[in-house]
Amino acid sequence: MKNYMFQSKGGALVFVGLTLASVAALVGTEDEDGALTSATSQIEEQGEQFRSQADAAANPDPDPDPVMVEVENEGEFSSDADLVLDPIGFEPVGMEPSPDANDSEVVEVIEEPASEEAIVEQSAE
Repeated sequence: MKNYMFQSKGGALVFVGLTLASVAALVGTEDEDGALTSATSQIEEQGEQFRSQADAAANPDPDPDPVMVEVENEGEFSSDADLVLDPIGFEPVGMEPSPDANDSEVVEVIEEPASEEAIVEQSAE
């Protein structure tokens, strides 16, 4: 299949024509810019816009106009009674414990260290 195109003069001319048209579309001609040139210029414009925005954000106005705020008389502190809200609503009822939740194994605590024989005798009982 790859040799079929060049077996005839017409196939070879079509291949060369398509190749030249593809190169002209990508690179461009004297009159028109190609796709690569357009993409390159667009990327450069976006990069310049980004750099200008970054510079503006990095260097804010060093001496902004001061904001004048009128000072009112100092207020009084609220009492603790004023800060506490009265709860309104129903009394929440807790969940009833599950009967299985408190089942535990009975463990005997041995205060004195015992010998192995004494432990074996106690476990046998």
